[in-house]
Amino acid sequence: MGYGQRQHPSCRSKAVWRQSIRGETAGFSILAKIIALTFPRLCKGVRCRLYADTGLTRKAGSGARCGFLATSTPGMAYSSSGTFPDNFVLSILSPIRPRLPIMTEDFRPTLTIDRGAIASNWRALNDRSAGGSAAVIKADAYGLGMVECAPALRDAGAQRFFVATLEEGCRLREILGPAPWIGVLEGLSDPSTFAREHLTPVLNTPAQVQAWAQARDSLPDELVIHVDTGMNRLGLSPEAANALFNGHVWLSASRRMLMSHLAEAENAAAPSNREQLAAFTAAMGQAGADEEGFTASLINSSGHFLGDEFCRIGLGRPGVALYGANPCPERPHPLQPVIGLRAPLIQVRPVPAGCPVGYGGTWTTARDSVLGVLALGYADGWPRAASDRVQVAIDGHACAQVGRVSMDTVVIDLTDLPVGLQQTGQLATVIGSELPLERFADGAGTINYEILTSLSRRAKRVYFSA
Repeated sequence: MGYGQRQHPSCRSKAVWRQSIRGETAGFSILAKIIALTFPRLCKGVRCRLYADTGLTRKAGSGARCGFLATSTPGMAYSSSGTFPDNFVLSILSPIRPRLPIMTEDFRPTLTIDRGAIASNWRALNDRSAGGSAAVIKADAYGLGMVECAPALRDAGAQRFFVATLEEGCRLREILGPAPWIGVLEGLSDPSTFAREHLTPVLNTPAQVQAWAQARDSLPDELVIHVDTGMNRLGLSPEAANALFNGHVWLSASRRMLMSHLAEAENAAAPSNREQLAAFTAAMGQAGADEEGFTASLINSSGHFLGDEFCRIGLGRPGVALYGANPCPERPHPLQPVIGLRAPLIQVRPVPAGCPVGYGGTWTTARDSVLGVLALGYADGWPRAASDRVQVAIDGHACAQVGRVSMDTVVIDLTDLPVGLQQTGQLATVIGSELPLERFADGAGTINYEILTSLSRRAKRVYFSA
């Protein structure tokens, strides 16, 4: 028998309070019955609310100051005779919601993040690039936590970092201190902040180049230009870039970097890879690649696996591959998995054949089934689009997710699971060694990038270095 946190105001007090009593034995039902029968006599106008899996009973008096709430375990209800199940939660509540967490730690999903694997992945990618590799750490380190991941990359040897926004750059500077080089991919927005934080903008338009030239005396003396070689997203056109290369702004910079980005690097057979390589090589020639102080950067995570002709071009910019995502489907790679996502079963129940499950009743039991509820939903990063399309693993056994994904929960079919594993508290692996991130992403109809960056902070995060 365990007791929750207690407070001791009078029931007539206006203080917000809650007292929870948890019972695990049959004998505690007697105590619960005594409280249930006695407590209304102590508080005039008491409101009694009884919730159970199989229904809802209410007894309300006017002007109630306190409430009585009993929640049963799966499949058990408060009977008309007033008896309680052996395992229940009894709470005395005020009408004002108490300041207690909605989910206890036992009910939270757990996201494990191996910082040692992140460091190992950077070293493996750095070794593949002739000019070494930076570390792209945008979007809060692809959802895994910039504060926790950036120092691991720095300690592994990374000296250059890329982020997407000025705000991310300021945050990273605060984390890593003054030494590392930090490039901001969105371009130059607020020159004074770039100067104060010693951040380097990646310039994507002629207007940004002009703004950089006007503020260059206060900015880091490295001119970084992004030229578009066929992706048609960010970057100067080849014509605008060529005009820049012949002008004073480019020629007078003591350090210069030319960048581009591959659109289909994950597909080694895509013709666009070599078309972009040829366009970038031509731009390098126009930019004076043989001169001192020049750096080129083309390959992203997947580009590190396109072969020597790509990897020998300057600085690599791996991103998602650092965090354990497979950057090249159907090709071998030396990267280590980084994350594991597990969630506990918080309820298990038998459900007869022919019963709808979840919002909209989109899935119906075809047989007498045992269903479990996992404490994980789309608010935690399980996409609603993945409803009925993925599996989890419980002690090595595959279990299908059924019905629509809810905000906080999903339903799992446990029918074929050994009875001993059909228990609340049992942990289910959603992403792990037996269920790679890519399999989950495929089931959700999306990519590993999106799954990583959608993982919310509501899950308990455990960082370690293997």
